[in-house]
Parts: sequence; C-alpha cells; structure tokens
Amino acid sequence: MHEFFHVFENAHHSKWAATDADLFTYPLDNVGLLARRREEFEALRRALLARNADESRCWAAEAIRVRDLRISALPASALAYERGTELHEGLANYLQVRTAGKSASFHLSKDEFPTDQVRQRNYATGTNLAMLLDRLAPGWHKQIERGGPDSLD
Repeated sequence: MHEFFHVFENAHHSKWAATDADLFTYPLDNVGLLARRREEFEALRRALLARNADESRCWAAEAIRVRDLRISALPASALAYERGTELHEGLANYLQVRTAGKSASFHLSKDEFPTDQVRQRNYATGTNLAMLLDRLAPGWHKQIERGGPDSLD
C-alpha cells in the first residue's frame, strides 16, 4: 500500500517530495535545533497519547509552537526536506498504518530518533501529524487533496 500510494502521489502531487541532496547539508550539529526537535517530538507524542480531545489539542498546540520556533531557525533547504519527506513518506506510511487497521501512531517511543536519522524521523513525524489531524481536524484529507496547505503542520 505504501508504494502504491507513491504512484498516486507522483501522478497527482509532484510537490509532495523532498530533494535527497538537501539531507547532506542538514544542520545535524546544531544543539539548539536538536533540543527543540526533541521537545517537539515529545509534545507530539503526548498529543497522540492524550485521553481526550482537549488534552490532545493542548499538546498539539505546544508541538506546533516549538516546531515553529525550530523551523524558523532551519535553512530553507532543510525545511523543504523535512516537509517534503513528511508529505511524501509520512503520508504513505500513514496510509499503510491505517489500511492495516491500526490507530496507534507509527512511532511513539519515549526515545526520539538519533540525531543523524532525519529521514526516518520525518517518516514518523509525517505519519503522526496525519494521525493527529484525524483526531483534531476531520476532513483534512479533502483539504490537502484539493491543494490546501503544502505541509502537514
């Protein structure tokens, strides 16, 4: 299902992609960005584990607040890489997980990904953002399919 969705994406949403060469210049050694990335990941994890919509919304707002701070300090190529991978791979993983009938998120370990696993993290983040949108913004699929926002955040 994952790879089948890529065929659809490539035909209908060619902008949902990342330039892999941008990964070579991704700022892996920026301690401030890494700390915010970990804060963002924890808030996203808590939003998905929340027992009710109000708690989920609160943690989602915190995840987006920290994410906004982090991405404002990223080089444009790194931001494009993240968002492109979240859309391209994250949505394919989301569809794979949902098709399998799972409602749990793709990656909710307490341990965030190692610093150099940017691509793997973006698979999980894209999937988890889509699952959070299912909970907090029903109908988001139609909006993004019609050419709505160009990112999941």
